[in-house]
Amino acid sequence: MSKNNVDEIIKAVERYKNGETSQGAEAKRLGVSKQAFQDWVRIYETYGESGFLRTENRRYSKELKLSAVQ
Repeated sequence: MSKNNVDEIIKAVERYKNGETSQGAEAKRLGVSKQAFQDWVRIYETYGESGFLRTENRRYSKELKLSAVQ
């Protein structure tokens, strides 16, 4: 997710939270499903803006994976 997309998503969620627009209208404007927009609202409500920061893919050792399964 690029920085511009993140900023756009955050602004859209804030517009919705402020009662300026609906989930359906923002989803349509961003070109995503209403479900995807609802997921973003939940992320924002739970983690705030930091919820949209990209995290590195975690790599786990073979040993750790095996111990988790066992």
